[in-house]
Amino acid sequence: MKKYLAPLVAGFSIGVIENVPVLGNMACCILLPLASYYALVLDQKANKNYDYIPYSKGLLFGFLTGVFATAFGSLIDLLLTYVFKSNNFTVVANEFVKSLQDFPLDAQLKKQMTDTLLKAKDDIATYGFSFFYAVIFTLDQLFINSIFGSIGGLVGTKLINSSKDRNLNNPN
Repeated sequence: MKKYLAPLVAGFSIGVIENVPVLGNMACCILLPLASYYALVLDQKANKNYDYIPYSKGLLFGFLTGVFATAFGSLIDLLLTYVFKSNNFTVVANEFVKSLQDFPLDAQLKKQMTDTLLKAKDDIATYGFSFFYAVIFTLDQLFINSIFGSIGGLVGTKLINSSKDRNLNNPN
């Protein structure tokens, strides 16, 4: 586990930030790639190993940062939802149901989707938890965070390795 402590720390940080109202909007596209880069830097400092980083390690660290961000972010979101019996989904659910009517889908399918979404909203308002919401939210976050974390890991690897190239070519 110590080997993957840096992505765990970076993922936890982003998992917390994802649930902060204003910062959460930037978490996936800006902060998560930066956290993946930070995980690589943190790993170098912790191991005192400043050699070139293989791209496979950058990809793995970025992916793991995204997975850990999903795990912690989803857990925190579900706990806050349980406590407050409300979240972003409950706020926009009715508008989303209205927009479903404009989709070119079968009437029975629209009704089924509408019933599922409204039941999830009602379950959250009543019990503070919806299994449907928990699964869909976690899978959505896992998909997005793992992609942006992987991108950040690859770009971070390139940045770190290119700074080493500059230092080798400029021995001042």
